[in-house]
Amino acid sequence: MDRAAATDAARRGRDLERVVADLFSAHGYSVTPNVLLTGRSGARHEVDVLARRADGLVTHLVGVECKHWAEPVGTEVVARARLLRDDLGLSQVVVACPGGAGPAARSAAAEHGVELWDRDELGRRLAAAAMAALEPVAAREPALGMARRLGGADAADRLRSRARGPWGALRERITWVRDAWLPVHELPFDCARATGRRRHAVEVTRAYVTYEAVTGSALAGWPAECPTEAVDLAGAGLPALVAGSAVAERIARAFERSRSLSQPAARARHAAALAEALVPADLEDLAVGEPRTYAWPVTVALLERGDVQRLAVLDGVSGNDDPDLAGRLTTRLAVVSRTLSGPPPPPSDRGLRDHRRHRDTPGDHTGQA
Repeated sequence: MDRAAATDAARRGRDLERVVADLFSAHGYSVTPNVLLTGRSGARHEVDVLARRADGLVTHLVGVECKHWAEPVGTEVVARARLLRDDLGLSQVVVACPGGAGPAARSAAAEHGVELWDRDELGRRLAAAAMAALEPVAAREPALGMARRLGGADAADRLRSRARGPWGALRERITWVRDAWLPVHELPFDCARATGRRRHAVEVTRAYVTYEAVTGSALAGWPAECPTEAVDLAGAGLPALVAGSAVAERIARAFERSRSLSQPAARARHAAALAEALVPADLEDLAVGEPRTYAWPVTVALLERGDVQRLAVLDGVSGNDDPDLAGRLTTRLAVVSRTLSGPPPPPSDRGLRDHRRHRDTPGDHTGQA
């Protein structure tokens, strides 16, 4: 960011802080902007807007982080807001973000009780004149992902048919069905193998493995990078609870231990972990590259039979059921359900449901997600 752009961003941030401070003042709060506070941990925190109101019995403290950015805020902003609330003992924490929030950030905010005030929410709370004082931010750019080939009513009908089973024998009830976006980490592996009759030569090949970011489990191995493109992430995004760097570190550590440990049982345990992570076997060496994260389209349904609940997942690229992924997501049922169980989003005219714009995916990439 050049100096002029940085100055402009700082000015817009100050404008947002002023508008938010005026809002709380109008509702009877005493407001302190840009205050430095010491938390319970001993760390010092700067709060963009601190609003205080006492009702004679309890004092309410609200901290507001103001992010007037041109792009949606991410999970790191939500994590910082949560830290401020917990370390400073705030009653409530708000992230004011006219540029919006990404799907993972919205999921994290819902999970941890952080309020997000995007432009629409700010518009509901502020007077028109105050909103006019805030300059608009640039439109959100489409994110990177796989193009959706199946979704909406067609995907929902397939899931309902699976829930009923042959002749309706299963009798599971579908509580809700939603199109969603699954965050996926793709890791490149440089795999070194011994070759030749005496296995003195070494051959290095590259492989790619994708991992879903909700539980960090492996999805599929690929001979090349998945053919991603720009997609509009309108609708619900599943939470990225496991970072790509954490998956990479886990695999690198398991590989080193599988080679260095002397106990056969310990070596076998780490070898099994590598196999579960779809890392090729019989390697002389393994180098794990930087993860690439993108969105994979899925349709998710919550099925109930008596007191038993489970998730069903349809791959939005191949149109196939994915019972393994459904089982893993079911282990995070509370988070997934909280993210997806609200009213369905309005149809988007961009990217997701315009099947005419979807390009064909190479055959060796279909049928898996």
